[in-house]
Amino acid sequence: MILPVTTEGTIILAKEYRYNHGWIYGVPMGRRELRDSNPLESAKRELQEEIGISAKKWTHISTHHNGIHEEGLNYFFLAEGLSHGKNNPDADENIEKAEMTFEDAFKLMDEGKIVDLRSRGCIWAGYIYLLRRKKGQTNDIAS
Repeated sequence: MILPVTTEGTIILAKEYRYNHGWIYGVPMGRRELRDSNPLESAKRELQEEIGISAKKWTHISTHHNGIHEEGLNYFFLAEGLSHGKNNPDADENIEKAEMTFEDAFKLMDEGKIVDLRSRGCIWAGYIYLLRRKKGQTNDIAS
């Protein structure tokens, strides 16, 4: 899962059509594939594929499970120093990028347009992380 943050402090989410929800928003995310040697490689690939963005700075924010009975891990990265290009989503994906403020994202959560709990958690965790970094309260572990 990736939260791209611009130099202006806005975030870029994926806007995707899902037949059971219509148009929804979320953080770019995907699965680790055999060709990827580590979670960061997967994150870089997914960010490029889904919304056509590459980043110069990557910060690993969290590694967690969806629940105690889950086997796979989720990795959350903050992506900064963004460069925009063309996306290349999978054939079954209809994805656009949507730039917004954190406040806009919180409003979309209230409206039920960010429905995925992982995306909500990543947005909140990114928001809190950036606030703490601004106050000098984080130990950046850049990847």
